[in-house]
Amino acid sequence: EKFPDWIDILESYVKTFPSAGVGECGIDKLWARRKDKRSVDLETQENIVELHMSLAEKYKRPLTLHCVKAYGRLLDIISKKSSYENPIILHSYAGSSDMVPAFVDRNCYFSFSGGITKRKEWQNKNEKVLAKVPLDRLLLESDSPDQALQSEYIESKQTIVVNEPKYVRDVAKLMSSSLKIPIEDLARVTTGNAIQVYG
Repeated sequence: EKFPDWIDILESYVKTFPSAGVGECGIDKLWARRKDKRSVDLETQENIVELHMSLAEKYKRPLTLHCVKAYGRLLDIISKKSSYENPIILHSYAGSSDMVPAFVDRNCYFSFSGGITKRKEWQNKNEKVLAKVPLDRLLLESDSPDQALQSEYIESKQTIVVNEPKYVRDVAKLMSSSLKIPIEDLARVTTGNAIQVYG
């Protein structure tokens, strides 16, 4: 409504930058629940994801998806488009370990950021998730400036902390510890996966 020609503008960028992926877009229940003018209902969010998928498919690009508290709905959208074969990056994955196999079957990659360092219950959950994700589907990200490491929140005593790309190494350390593989091997694997996704 606000930007009726946004998909045409996005398509022009995709054409202009042949090595770029499509996204980040996705489904976020927290945005749907907002009580201000920035609220976006789930149906609109789903339509936007479908448009991004069509664009990624048309130009054979990887698609990056964001999801908050709606992984079942996201999986349904991806599954509806059975012809879709491009890689899908599940940015800062926070879904359950039970959903991993279904996403793997749909050519999804699982990217992890500083969010995996937050709160003990998340760490326990993420250990189960990491154990289920095949190594050839793992990715690392900083998600800078968002999702700072838990240690940065504790040290600064602030409610908002700016994340930096340099902390991706700390995410890798936590992941390598959880997976019980050397950090150098994890770096090699995730770098190879990123090259596989982006070409």
